[in-house]
Amino acid sequence: MAPVLVLVTKFGTAFVGALCCSSPLFGTATHAGQLSTANSAARASLRAAESESHLGAKDVTDGIYDHSSSIMSPVAACLLIHNKYRTENLQVPLPAMSRNADAVALVMEFVEKRAVGKCKVQGHSTESQAKEMGENLYMSNNPTCEAAVTAWYDEIQYFDGNYPGTEWSNMKEPVGHFTQVMWTKSTGLGCARTIGCEGWNQLFCVYQPAGNYLGQAPFSEEVWKAIKKRDGISGAMALAPVSTVAVAVATSALVYVLVA
Repeated sequence: MAPVLVLVTKFGTAFVGALCCSSPLFGTATHAGQLSTANSAARASLRAAESESHLGAKDVTDGIYDHSSSIMSPVAACLLIHNKYRTENLQVPLPAMSRNADAVALVMEFVEKRAVGKCKVQGHSTESQAKEMGENLYMSNNPTCEAAVTAWYDEIQYFDGNYPGTEWSNMKEPVGHFTQVMWTKSTGLGCARTIGCEGWNQLFCVYQPAGNYLGQAPFSEEVWKAIKKRDGISGAMALAPVSTVAVAVATSALVYVLVA
């Protein structure tokens, strides 16, 4: 019988920043002595049109991306950041990831839908599960690959220096982002983010093949020893301070159950 993937969702905060500026910067009400109602309406209409024109999806899988406006700052794309953690300065590196056409096509398809809907739909997609691909999600006002992948990787702190092994899924803390980023067999990657959504934009990475199978280790003990040596992990790890600048919340990664 072919393996069956059953979704088990775990929700937890992997990275939380300070939520600020949740109200519009410019109010719509006018008072005596302020701009006329006509001018206020015209400006509001212009702002809405400008915001609408930016709605869309951006492939942030590989290369260096840039944008002419303040929506996106130049930063190394997601593939580079993933491989930094998977291979850089590791005596026993994990296989490097590469751009996967199927993963890119899938993530662009549903991220575009999210953007068109002004990001009113949040949380993990159903598309990745249907295609048997793994998925990580990061949300903030202006999500970048560096912030997203770093937040996912930082879940390593919850292991307190202990090898995750096959028991990683029993952790009380959310660690599914980290295990998916570092899953040995997940070598195909596709990432995209929404542009122009008010408040929360969404950045997804899709992995082919999927990781996070219950009862399986994300990587070998030799890889773990190499990671500990590189990252300077000896025993219990102090949690890094939470950022108060970025507006960010990461939801937990997909967890799959392998049924024979």
